[in-house]
Amino acid sequence: MARFDVLKHGWFDYRRKRFWAWVLLALYAFFGFVVAPLIVRNVMISELHSQLGLDATLDDVDINPFALTVRLEKFALADAKKAPLIAFDELDVDAQLSSIVNRALTLREFRIVHPFIRVERDAQSRINLKALVPPEDPNAKPEPESPPPRLIIASAVIEGGRIAVSDRSGRQLYETELGPLNLSASDINTLPNQEGNQQLVVQTRAGGRLEWSGKMTLRPFIATGHISLAGQKLPEMSAYLPEDLLATIDDGALDTAFDYNMAIDEGKVSAEIANLKLAVRNLGIAQRSDAGAGPDLLRLGELVVEGGHLAWPQRALSVQRIALLKPQLNLGRDAQQRFVWDSLWKTSPPTQSVATAATAPAPTPNEPLPAPDPSTAPASNEPPPATSDEPPAAAVKPADAEATAWSVDVAKIEVSDGGLSFADQSVNPAADIGITGLAASLDSVSLADGAVMPFNVGFNVASGGSIAMDGTLTAFPEVRVDAKTKIDALGLAVANPYLNVTTYLQLKSGALGVDGHLVSNPQETFGFDGQLQLTELDVAREGAEDHFLGLKRFDVNGLTVSMAQRRVDISRGELVGAFAQIHISKDRVLNLSEVTRPAPEASAALVAATEPAPTEPLWGFKLARLKVVDADVDFSDESLPIPFQRSISALNGNIGLFDLASRSPTRIALEGQVGEFGQLKVSGAVRALDPTQNTDITAQFVNVEMPGASPYVIRFAGHKVASGKLDLKLHYVLRDGILDGNHKIVLRDFALGEKVPYPDALDLPYDLAISLLKDSSGNIDIDLPVEGDVNDPTFRIGGVIMKALANLITSIVTSPFRLLGRLVGLGDSEDFDQIYFTTGRADLAPPEREKVAKIADALVMRPNLALTIHGVTNTEADGRALREAALRARLDTRVGDQDAAGRLKIVQSMAKESIPGIDLAALRSQFTQPPASGAAATFDESAYLRALLEKLVDVEPLPANAVDGLAAQRAVAVREGLAANASLDAARVADGDIQEVKPTKNDALPMKLELTVH
Repeated sequence: MARFDVLKHGWFDYRRKRFWAWVLLALYAFFGFVVAPLIVRNVMISELHSQLGLDATLDDVDINPFALTVRLEKFALADAKKAPLIAFDELDVDAQLSSIVNRALTLREFRIVHPFIRVERDAQSRINLKALVPPEDPNAKPEPESPPPRLIIASAVIEGGRIAVSDRSGRQLYETELGPLNLSASDINTLPNQEGNQQLVVQTRAGGRLEWSGKMTLRPFIATGHISLAGQKLPEMSAYLPEDLLATIDDGALDTAFDYNMAIDEGKVSAEIANLKLAVRNLGIAQRSDAGAGPDLLRLGELVVEGGHLAWPQRALSVQRIALLKPQLNLGRDAQQRFVWDSLWKTSPPTQSVATAATAPAPTPNEPLPAPDPSTAPASNEPPPATSDEPPAAAVKPADAEATAWSVDVAKIEVSDGGLSFADQSVNPAADIGITGLAASLDSVSLADGAVMPFNVGFNVASGGSIAMDGTLTAFPEVRVDAKTKIDALGLAVANPYLNVTTYLQLKSGALGVDGHLVSNPQETFGFDGQLQLTELDVAREGAEDHFLGLKRFDVNGLTVSMAQRRVDISRGELVGAFAQIHISKDRVLNLSEVTRPAPEASAALVAATEPAPTEPLWGFKLARLKVVDADVDFSDESLPIPFQRSISALNGNIGLFDLASRSPTRIALEGQVGEFGQLKVSGAVRALDPTQNTDITAQFVNVEMPGASPYVIRFAGHKVASGKLDLKLHYVLRDGILDGNHKIVLRDFALGEKVPYPDALDLPYDLAISLLKDSSGNIDIDLPVEGDVNDPTFRIGGVIMKALANLITSIVTSPFRLLGRLVGLGDSEDFDQIYFTTGRADLAPPEREKVAKIADALVMRPNLALTIHGVTNTEADGRALREAALRARLDTRVGDQDAAGRLKIVQSMAKESIPGIDLAALRSQFTQPPASGAAATFDESAYLRALLEKLVDVEPLPANAVDGLAAQRAVAVREGLAANASLDAARVADGDIQEVKPTKNDALPMKLELTVH
């Protein structure tokens, strides 16, 4: 017992307080070191499972009850699909006894090592982290708002954190990982007016580095600091572009940095971002296709934003400088006239797919996130329940939503070394237009009403030339532009693909220069005043090497354009070295008429669906004066027997006031050289748009060599001009469509030369006419008055009469019987030259007898004409008709007065005689119907008889000359009809050869008559 006595004394005396102090200390240590870790571990795992339905693992929990430290090791929380959701290697918490004094949980250190979070968003934009929020109890009463728990953390550290991001809500799966993430924060607390410091460093998988440092007070919330992002690659952001957007970011990096200041006081938010800097380098946006990246849309060397400042709730944004370096923009257009930027969007998805995505029920927070299934769309059209923790848009409307609009101020926007390319496949050949060296600036940019922003822009056009503008711009409340504009030597050949759409013309050269003042405002959409110059213009026709139109220089001074007034005014124009080629081809086609291409025919449906365009007032145009210097006109005509060419050169003069709105005519005074020694003078006045109303014009040709006009004389007279000179004065006066004019023609030493056969020449006794017209001096002096209503095609004018005479003679030669028909009162009869006969017959029907009599009357009236008659026949049609007639005659002779039965017997007998081996019984059976029940067989005797007669016609003999004899009889019938007119000389009617003709639609055989000269 003695050894147990020792327990009753000293430290082990249970009767003493120190004994129980040791016992309590031991129990505290045992509970802290052994029991508490087990409890914490089990409670964490079980509570996570019961509250969230998720499985968690925790390797170890270490608690030091004396140091007040807790360490959790190897924690992992998996989602419903057993994929890791949250994990960390180590979490250390170091609590302080000062928590009692501070009346707040006080931690000396909160440290987490290698934390991991996996953030997923599915195709319906549901976040997997929602699974960490316990489902709300619908029966729970809302708890009143309370201040956050009192917490003080002296030091918070995150080491080597990682955030894995997987997003399926975009057009393609986007996956990335942020890390390593290192956070260092000090003096974090929820006590009033206590400030803490934070520092965060995140490395992104795309090469970026995010750094954040700052200070924060939680009560009230006040945060200040600095955030920077450097080296962030942009191509991965393509995953967040809309699925229907056929574009991708294939290059580029982002750097940005800014200071921030944010506070929340009594629910009101105030925020400020200052010293904002942003740089995007080597940005590349390309068109996307199934095969990958397509043509470039945008290339940008660098985008720089400096000195940015944003203030809320003041709604103020200011930037010191925005600069774009080497932007290259592609504005191409495809063959269907769709711009590349317009065709970047796919067609909207089918309605069923949209409904499926909108109405698919959301899974519970602890269920896996299913892939969308279009086949499970519910029938209801009600909107889906909200699956986000965010309140609806109306609930988050800021208190100052009715505040004034944002104020935006940018000190300077600059563009340098920019370019633009425009490849247009909708025209043929494809157009390739580009600009280079684009430099532009816009100063004092502001959204304030009436803010005036100076700007300048200039660039070079790839095809030649440059454009520059310098002025001011006002954006609000309406757009106003006031700028000096200068276009220098702009090459026009670049417009050829568009000119090719509607014309056959090509610009081989030409440059445009403009210098003036441009304005645009609500009162004047487009206004311009200045000067214009067009130089070295050379226009050719497609496929031709020769010049068509051109000029050396066209100066326009005092040019005023007003779109509001729809008017163009020019004070003075000077046209130097203008040239035009007028050419008539061998086919008598004028080159001026072959300038425009025929417009494509629109479909009937399109025409019916197209609404007529509203009628707009015509533009006004006034040209005060136009000076013409050294103009040339080259005229050639290859449609004549001998090609003709004549030029009018050194054409100089003036064209006076030309005003579309005025009834006053335009005065003209021009003088030029014709050929080597001829002269042309044009003077007078004419209303260009309506010359029939007020025209008094005189044109004089002096000393023009007539042999050069031989091609035109041959065309009408069939003779060359041997010699002669022409003086021609043409004077026309037009008043309200009434022409009163005169042609003064003087021919000196005029003589016709050799005869030249020409099919259109008029065969007239020209030598006699010339001899009668020449005076004692050998000159021909003719006054040819011209008068009448120009709207009446019968008004007298020499050229019109000659052309009408030529057309008349041509018409007579090609259709002589039309003239004969008009002579006898039949008008323009189309078949007056044809006599129709019935097949197998030679007699004239009454209408044809009348036609023959009319032809005889016409021949009497034209005694120099003779007529040739061709007997006509059709061997097959006439032959069968003749055989039918012969059979009918032979049958009538044999039948005589026999009845139907006797007639049938005779026809059968003739068939046996003419058709050896014919089987009458078999033929008869074809027309006998089998007996019906209780009835006798029926026999179609009439059809049987017709069949026998058809077979007899096929074998009826016909004399060898019967058909030709019928043709001759028809010619005799016509001759006899003509001979009925005693005034017609029979010698003027001749027989021609027999012709084989085809029956007309009425089974008549036409006999075409032929006129000859007697």
